[in-house]
Parts: sequence; C-alpha cells; structure tokens
Amino acid sequence: MGRVQPGCLGRFRHVCMGLLIVVSCALGQSSPEPTFPSSQSNEAQGGITSRLFTLSRLGPEHLANAVHRKGAERNSYIVAWGDRLLQWPLAKNGAMREVYPRQEDWRYNNGGCAWDVDGDGVDEIVTSRGPEGHGGTPRQHELVWFDEVEGRGQFRIHTFARMDIVEWAAPHDIQPLEVQVGEEQVRGVVYNVSRRQVYFAEVPRDPEAEWLIHAIGRFPSDMQSGMEIADIDGDGRDDIVSGMFWIRTPQDPRRGNWSFYRYGEWQENQWAGMVKPKVQDMDGDGVAEIVVTEAEIPEARLAIFKRGADPTKLWQTHRLDKGLYAPHSLEVTDADEDGDYDIIAGEMTAGGWDFPMQENPTIWIYVNQGGLSFHKGPLAQGEGVHEMKLAPVRIDGMQVLFAADEIQLWKFSEMDTHVGFWLIVPPRRSPR
Repeated sequence: MGRVQPGCLGRFRHVCMGLLIVVSCALGQSSPEPTFPSSQSNEAQGGITSRLFTLSRLGPEHLANAVHRKGAERNSYIVAWGDRLLQWPLAKNGAMREVYPRQEDWRYNNGGCAWDVDGDGVDEIVTSRGPEGHGGTPRQHELVWFDEVEGRGQFRIHTFARMDIVEWAAPHDIQPLEVQVGEEQVRGVVYNVSRRQVYFAEVPRDPEAEWLIHAIGRFPSDMQSGMEIADIDGDGRDDIVSGMFWIRTPQDPRRGNWSFYRYGEWQENQWAGMVKPKVQDMDGDGVAEIVVTEAEIPEARLAIFKRGADPTKLWQTHRLDKGLYAPHSLEVTDADEDGDYDIIAGEMTAGGWDFPMQENPTIWIYVNQGGLSFHKGPLAQGEGVHEMKLAPVRIDGMQVLFAADEIQLWKFSEMDTHVGFWLIVPPRRSPR
C-alpha cells in the first residue's frame, strides 16, 4: 500500500504585485505588460523551492486551457484560449499578444493541444469550439486548428470536423496520436466527446481539407475524461489512457478494432471517472504505472495503479492521498533531480458543477522516497491551476510549470483570470 508521510512544512503564499502598462503593438493590439510577484524562494519539500511569475491578470475573462507551443526559430510560447486566443513568449518578461480575436457566440473548449499538424516544424493549436450557453437542445461544435500567419504574429483558423452535441460536454480531451503502419505514418488526434465516445481524426495529405473521422468506441461506463497517450502493453504502439480505462491501439488505427480495458474501479460517484492520468515508471522496476487524480471534486483521491503480468486485468491500487480539492492538474517529473519521479498535483479555484470556491488552492508535491512511498508538501499556494503542464524547455536551467486557472464566471463572478508559471528550484547540492 502506498503511503504519504507529512513533512514539517511551513505554508507559504506568493504575494503578487505589479502594474498593468498599456503598450502599443505592431498590429494595433493593446497588451498589458507582465506583472511579477516578489521573488521569494519558499521551501516546499526536501529542499525544493518554487518561484512564481505572473504573466497576466485579465479580470473576469474565461480561459479554458493553456499549452506550450514550439514556434519558429526554436522560440517557445504559452498559448491560452477561452473567449479568444492569447499568446505569451515563455520568458520572465513575456508580453501578451492576442493572436485570434473574440467571435460573437463562440467559446473555445477545455480540450486541445499544441502539435505540428502540417509537418513544418512549428506547432499549431488544435481545439474545439461551440456556442456559448447551457441547454438541452443540440448545438453544433467545430473541431478546429490554428496556424500562425507567417510574419504577422496572428493565427488563422481551419475547421476539420463538425458535430452536434446535446449535453453540456464538448470534446474535453484532444491529444495527438501517430502510428507507423508499414512504410506509412498515420497521424491525427484522439478526442473524447461528452465523456462517453472516443474518436480518431486522421490528418489527410492536405491538412486544410476535411479530416477523416474514425470512431474508436464508447466507454463501458459514462463520465470518463482525462487523457494520456502512452504504450501500455509494450507492443511499440501508443495506446490511450482515459478515465478508468486504457484503449489498445490496433495495428492500423483507420481500420482495426480498438479494445477497451478497465485498469481501475473508481466508480463510487458520478464524477469518479473524470480524472487526470499520467503514465510513468514510478518505482524503477522497468514497468510504467498509471498515476491518477480525481480531477473535478472536493475530497479527491490521488493514487498509483500498478499493472500485473496481464495489463488487460484490473491493476493494483496504491492510494497516496485523499482530500485534495479538484486536482485538475497532474505532472510527474524528477523535481529534486535525484534520479526518480516525483508527483505534482494542482488544485483548481473553482471545482466542477456546484462545488464551492477554493479560498486557498494549493499545488502539492509528493517527493518519491522509493517503494511507492512519498513525502507530501505544498509547492505553491494561493493560485489555482487548471490543466497545469510541465514545459519541455527550461528557464535558467530550471523546470517550468505553467497554467491558466479556469474561470467559471457563471458561478463566481469575483474570480480574476491569471496566467503564469513557476520555476522549480531543486535542492542545493554540494559540489563534487
């Protein structure tokens, strides 16, 4: 059984301060300069510290997701969307730019990724959008991708599929999947619609044409969300982990049958299958585990699921924690640089549905002690995160966590949208 040992830790709160300065951009957009908190270093656990850089505070503006984007000439950006698309250079002084404006009655959904759609070495943005508002009547959603107009710093939109959705649940997860089929590489994105049905959208030779949609299948249980792409069965092809299931990818994703296997039995309530999963070898035995948080609810669990000899059978559950508040962000990384993987789980400000607002959301770190045992402590406090991610690049040699908090204005009108990143500072080590 996994266990968490509480550390003797001091709680801390980053104090954010700064000014919004209006600057004129080349394209006529007015963008606030970033504001920075005090640069105090706070010990989290095992000598790990974090430093917060707040890029923008936008007031009551809806943002659903943020991703890292690889630009031209090895430039790195954070791109966020909700009512519109915004972009910041991944830097301590990165200024915001609006790269795609608001369009009346359209809102961009949580699901999405940065991925090189057209093979030009630069990441595009893939997401979905639909009309604003709730209701039980069918609403047409569009699956879209954005590319940058060369030399203009603006994006243009392409629609690659359309669908009618009745429920208040648009494509919640969208992730790229590439499979080698003989001499051909089949490329596309996997997406989960209404937390029930999974599809594979294949990119044609001309990505600006309509993409080819292949139905993967329906979950045996409803309300399944969260997505990670990884090779689960060791056959050399990436599979899909979503909710409490993993889905085996056939040899040819365009024609073969996809198989659904339950790895965990969290089903005590209607939200238990709405999770954030990560796949990684946490105990160093050469076989990857699935790390999972209950993403949407108060009193949420964090657990590691460990496979047996047959990955199609139920995996063994090692519960690490309970009582987290809507930990909709999950990452695994070697935060203390000691050669094994630690866990970082971030809480939302606004939990799903009718749950109350979290007054002091926390990013928790679980430092690996070996044998699926971890020490828990706060990495940062006071700023909620939604879909927090680890950037594939470093700043000043340090790992970068970035996020935008999901702002649910229909629930909490006083919320303030923010986008920023934390530098993870490992413990100081004696020189060899």
